[in-house]
Amino acid sequence: MSMLAAIVGIASYEVIEDAQDEALDRALPAARAADHLAMQVMALVAATPAVVSADENAHLRREAAGIRLIDENFRQTAAQLRDLGAADDLLRLIEAAFQSVFANLERSIDLVGARNHSTGQRSLVAAQTKAEANRLIAVLESGLAETGRPDDRTIERLTAMRLLAGTVIHHIDALILSNSQSAVAEIGQKLSNDLRSLASFARAVDRPKLREPLAQALKSLSAEVPGPASLVRLQSRIIEIDARLDQLGRENRERGERLQADAALLVSEAGLLVDTASADARSTVAYAHITLATVATLAFAAAVFVGWRYVLRDVARRLSSLSRETRDLALGNTDVRVTVSGSDELGEMADAVRVFKANAAALRQSNAELEQFAYVASHDLKAPLRSIANLATWIEQDLEGALAGETRQHMALLHGRINRMGRLLDDLLQYSRVGRNRAEVSVLDLNTVLPELFGIAAESQRFKLQLASPLPRFVTAREPLEQIFLNLFSNAAKHHDAPFGNVVVAVRDLGSVFEFSVSDDGRGIPKDLQKKIFMMFQVLRSRDEIEGSGMGLAIVKKTIEAAGCTITVESDPETMRGTCFRFTWPKQWPGANSDKWAA
Repeated sequence: MSMLAAIVGIASYEVIEDAQDEALDRALPAARAADHLAMQVMALVAATPAVVSADENAHLRREAAGIRLIDENFRQTAAQLRDLGAADDLLRLIEAAFQSVFANLERSIDLVGARNHSTGQRSLVAAQTKAEANRLIAVLESGLAETGRPDDRTIERLTAMRLLAGTVIHHIDALILSNSQSAVAEIGQKLSNDLRSLASFARAVDRPKLREPLAQALKSLSAEVPGPASLVRLQSRIIEIDARLDQLGRENRERGERLQADAALLVSEAGLLVDTASADARSTVAYAHITLATVATLAFAAAVFVGWRYVLRDVARRLSSLSRETRDLALGNTDVRVTVSGSDELGEMADAVRVFKANAAALRQSNAELEQFAYVASHDLKAPLRSIANLATWIEQDLEGALAGETRQHMALLHGRINRMGRLLDDLLQYSRVGRNRAEVSVLDLNTVLPELFGIAAESQRFKLQLASPLPRFVTAREPLEQIFLNLFSNAAKHHDAPFGNVVVAVRDLGSVFEFSVSDDGRGIPKDLQKKIFMMFQVLRSRDEIEGSGMGLAIVKKTIEAAGCTITVESDPETMRGTCFRFTWPKQWPGANSDKWAA
């Protein structure tokens, strides 16, 4: 009887445990799939600004491939949710809205491709048209400078044509900077009027030797393709495409907000499904307690033995699950779901892991948004900066000969600040791209590459490079490592306070990584400023003394950390001259196949 009671007790407990596992095995995958679906929705909504800002076809192709991969993953996740019994009406709404946003993105990709093509054609046509205008100017200036004094009326006509030809060039520059159809139409009318005036003046020139080259130059300048008319059409097309892109962007933002709200509701319902399954499991366990209590009256000793055995098994299972989930989270997988719960110590540990997971996910999202903002801001600020530079140039040309000494200094200072801002935006754009683009892998021989980079970064008459030991030849990401050395060489040369200097590069093999050191014999860096130098926009001396954006070492540090490595600085100007930067770099680049490059 005792043995029979024990068998019944064990069988009852295992049946109950299987029922509990079956309920949770249906609910937990649905919750995980709902989380994945919500992340795919967020990724699709966030793709719109990246597509619109893709001004290079290679960049546009990468964004398009990423969007199509998101669509494929979304379809698979939606099918999985439907198989798991998710709310079908809500899922259909989400699928319809997702496909609407995806279709808009597909149209945006086509429009951006057309815009990039039209922009390239516009640059070519503008350059050709300005070249024809300059050729006309050359003919006019030759006619004015020709020996044999022409009559006053001829001089007056040639001078007027010279001014009109210069005005045509200015109109072309203004057309490229225009951002509305009314401005394009107005500039196009001005160009048409100028060309008619030029033709009228040319017909009035009574010198046969001058009339023929003028007619040829005007014919080329007034050609339909390429020419001002073609340029007006291209600029109008670009503005039309930008307006359509803005409209699609607004639609996607509105639809994206509704789509994210519906996805959040689906995640909430999936969580409710988990809670319901857990409640059902608890009810089943409550019934099991009654059954086991009845069985325990027949075989108390056997029941105690079996009970302790399975309690220990449950603790071990929960501890194993929590350990696995914590390890996945530490490896950067913030999508992992923490399944352990309870009011004991393991439950408290699981709650702490959930808090860490939420913080890690929020931090990753915040970093991604900051990098995207830096990329878009630095890219979009270039257009008004170019406009300011053009305006400054036009002012100098219009006031040529009338600028006083102090005014010339102010204009030179303005150009210098414009160039500094341009470099700052370029460096900010480079900083935002670190870690975003996949680096090309190839064989890199530092013994030959570093002298070439040093010749670019430093003056060979003032600075000498010394390789303290044979450097490695290995398979790695070539561009980021070259950029690191280029910035460090430039930094050493720029801040050196002596007429001549030396830079020494050495390497140590630390097993899985190389440790490189770049040392110079300059003035050094005070210890209280050594942390500051790796921050963005930080310089140790005024930019009027040493030109720089303050981004070089920040880019170096971010590039090295993106490769999973570290960089340190060693310097103590109070005891000795010089600065030494030490950084590590992987010997085996992730994903690189060394056998491919063995030959």
